[in-house]
Amino acid sequence: MGVEVGFFMSPASLEILERKNQQLIRSLLTGYGNPVLPGSLVTVIDCQDSQVYEFRLVDHAVPGQVSVVELPVDSSIGLALLGARIGDYIQLGVGDDRGGVVILSIRNDR
Repeated sequence: MGVEVGFFMSPASLEILERKNQQLIRSLLTGYGNPVLPGSLVTVIDCQDSQVYEFRLVDHAVPGQVSVVELPVDSSIGLALLGARIGDYIQLGVGDDRGGVVILSIRNDR
């Protein structure tokens, strides 16, 4: 049995991931939209300071990546972005600090 070290999620996060995977499968089968998938290059704008960020959603981060920030799907932000579409607002929060980002673009080069 092979277990990939570093991919441990809470039961609640696994439930969210399963729900999002079902939504992704439905959207891919019906051709609805261009959702964020593992491998997607995602551009977002921070609603608090209008800063633009670019991420690549990945299964796991690779150290030393310099051109694009890799965001693992098992992170809270990565899980929130999974399945989202252009124009979606993603609410983020750390402690009492709340904010959010809006997805500006998604590039799925597959």
